[in-house]
Amino acid sequence: MLVAARPRALVSAAFILARCAARAATTVALRPGEAASEDEKTILFVRHAEGWHNKHARELPNWHADALGLTEAYRDARLTPVGEGQARALNAELVANATFAPPDVVVVSTLTRTIQTAALAFEGFDVPFEATELCRERIADHECDHRRTRAALEADFGSFVDFSNVVD
Repeated sequence: MLVAARPRALVSAAFILARCAARAATTVALRPGEAASEDEKTILFVRHAEGWHNKHARELPNWHADALGLTEAYRDARLTPVGEGQARALNAELVANATFAPPDVVVVSTLTRTIQTAALAFEGFDVPFEATELCRERIADHECDHRRTRAALEADFGSFVDFSNVVD
């Protein structure tokens, strides 16, 4: 589930786990302790786990023909139980990895499924969460890529996600 140095992953990454802001690089090496200088930082890109829109696009034979992805039912789609399990599995991998350095911050998209993925994947880590529109899909027509209002997101996630940079 962790993806690094693949252009498609950079485009589709729904949220970013960053130990700090990183300098520009053409490749990312996830080798703890091998930084050449203090200004090198590690950034992990993690795509959201399975959402209802993913499941139904795969399983409903009329998904494309009836343009179900354009319907209000999938606005800001949440995770499925399988998706929740995927995020918990990532958490277990991170906890079990002795070389994983806890992040300084989790930068997360404003889409519900990405916040849910991040919350489950980094459960137990004492780390601040910052929401930003800068890592949210914004050019798609599908309802799953349209977020809810800031007030609705704060009602669900405001106890641990900072939405101060999000404007409706």
